[in-house]
Amino acid sequence: GGGGGGGGGGGSHNFSRQSSKDSSASVAAEDDPFSSLPRLEPDGSQPLFSQADAVLRSDRWGDGPTFRPLDVEYVLFDLMKNCCKAGTVRGMEYAEELLRRMTEEKRAVNDELLRLNRDEEGRGGKPKYEPFVLSELPFRVVMFGWAQLARKGILSGPERIRRILRTMETEDEWDRKNRGLFQGLDADDPDFDDLIMDEGAGGADGGGKVRSCRPTVASYNTLLTAYAHAASRDSLAGKHAEELLDEMDKLHAEKGWHTRPNTRSYTLAITVHSKTPSVWVGERADRVLTKMEEAQRKGAERYREKVGEPYDFSRPENNAWRIVTVDATALSSVIDAHVRSNARGSSDRAERLLLDMADVHRTEGGGRVDLKPDARAFASVMRAHARAAGRMGNPKARFERCERAEALLELMIEMSRAEAEAEEARAHDAAAEVEGGGGVERLVPTASAYNAVLSAWSKSDTRESAPRAEALLRRMIDDALLDSVPDDGAGATEEDGADDGDGHGDGDGVDRRVKIPVPRPNVRSFNAVITAWARFGRYDPSSAHKAEEVLDLMYELHRSGRWGA
Repeated sequence: GGGGGGGGGGGSHNFSRQSSKDSSASVAAEDDPFSSLPRLEPDGSQPLFSQADAVLRSDRWGDGPTFRPLDVEYVLFDLMKNCCKAGTVRGMEYAEELLRRMTEEKRAVNDELLRLNRDEEGRGGKPKYEPFVLSELPFRVVMFGWAQLARKGILSGPERIRRILRTMETEDEWDRKNRGLFQGLDADDPDFDDLIMDEGAGGADGGGKVRSCRPTVASYNTLLTAYAHAASRDSLAGKHAEELLDEMDKLHAEKGWHTRPNTRSYTLAITVHSKTPSVWVGERADRVLTKMEEAQRKGAERYREKVGEPYDFSRPENNAWRIVTVDATALSSVIDAHVRSNARGSSDRAERLLLDMADVHRTEGGGRVDLKPDARAFASVMRAHARAAGRMGNPKARFERCERAEALLELMIEMSRAEAEAEEARAHDAAAEVEGGGGVERLVPTASAYNAVLSAWSKSDTRESAPRAEALLRRMIDDALLDSVPDDGAGATEEDGADDGDGHGDGDGVDRRVKIPVPRPNVRSFNAVITAWARFGRYDPSSAHKAEEVLDLMYELHRSGRWGA
């Protein structure tokens, strides 16, 4: 929500204080023209909202400030942040009122500082004070609070954030004109706006910070987060998110603001679509992905032009700056959108995206670690195949869907084993271990992935459905049992692990492949297989007995105490 109390404002005033952690730190009287003002010290023994009420009821002293600037910057900020943490509409309304009070105090402080500077100039001296400026952070904290309430179903959250963004623009424009006055410019001069020196405007390609409350890409990403939280209840959230991306691009192009959408911006917009209840969300997510790919292409061209070498997508930390990058998070969100859309061909499109990610990630010598699909993406596509199988009338087509789902599971296991083998190799190579390769979560098959395939077979209603489902369940049980036994080769037989030409054994009866974590079957796993046998009666008269055998196996494993609840 916004760090500690020490980040309330980014003011460039030349006040000093003893400690950045002590919001009530004393300021030397000769440096602080506001030392006569009372300190802002909320009564911690009172309820939070009572403290806020007391501050908001504090009378303004004429046109001057009520509180010391440092108290506005830190103490008032802390109180506002705590109101946001309350997680209620009432708390957010108090936070907005406190934010409004912060901007009022800021303006009053600057009016007084400007008057003091002019008095000093009138006596032949030099101006002593610089403008007092609030940073973007207090505004973002309040926006973040409203975004969290959108998750709880408060649909007004995005609009309240919009209102705060407009306030940020207004205050930034006021700060800029105020800076011109502190620079000695005449506000009546027709060229006043052009003569203002905009200090601290930031570095190339949007990498710097502005010394103001001007909205940045992070501000707009907070609004996109709110749209994502509200998407399941607001059918227009996706439309608003796409329009916001265009607005951010336009502000960057026309005003030079640091609002150019970044990787997170596009990913959030895709996520908004993926959560919106509509049969068209897959196509809409693809549309945002196309924009993201174009932004990546332009960013790479701009990087090569300015740096003189290509952008390194495999090791982005080695680049001079980051560009928009289509990564696994963005593509997984597109996959989610297609899976949720449930439209014709959606599972095919989701599978193509998943396989493309896996192919690029596994490319020899330059695999993109950031494109590695995770277990959630695999399971999502498998479930899409399961749903498609349940809708199809052709048994052959249903069988094909189940085969494709199980092929994805095998790919997942293969990639997991390859990662485990690579990790084992690095453990025996100190140089490679120092070089890197860590920091990325390993791909591990999950019970959810297995269950998606089991569900596909149980819904397929083909001659192979129940036997294939039970075979997968028993393999899952056997692998889980082997995974819990020390790998010392004890008791292995020739049939258990002899080399049969697939390269997995050494001919000594022991499987030398690196073991990977295997999930234990859960209630859903057994239920899927029992359901498969229950529907298998027209192919096998004994299907009811076989369903009961699976139930007996389930009970037996539970009673053994080795499988938990």
